[in-house]
Amino acid sequence: MDVGFQFEVLDADVGYLRVRVSCWNGAFGGAALMYLGIGHLEEIAATLRGFPHAPSDSREVILGSLDSEYACGGVSMRFYCTDRSGRSAVE
Repeated sequence: MDVGFQFEVLDADVGYLRVRVSCWNGAFGGAALMYLGIGHLEEIAATLRGFPHAPSDSREVILGSLDSEYACGGVSMRFYCTDRSGRSAVE
């Protein structure tokens, strides 16, 4: 896998998508399988639209569930600027 994020839709039904999110920074990687509502990806796109608007811009996106009570996983991503010129990063 290349450095970065990969979103893969594994299965789709009337009300959900089964998605695998993988990430790799060149030294460490991970993956999570999760179920998302059909409109969830559109909501995330709307949240990230126009990023970054200003050097202080920061946005958080959660896919799936981070609750240990659920069998499937989740991913939390925080998008932010690293400096005043708008260089961005994801945590």
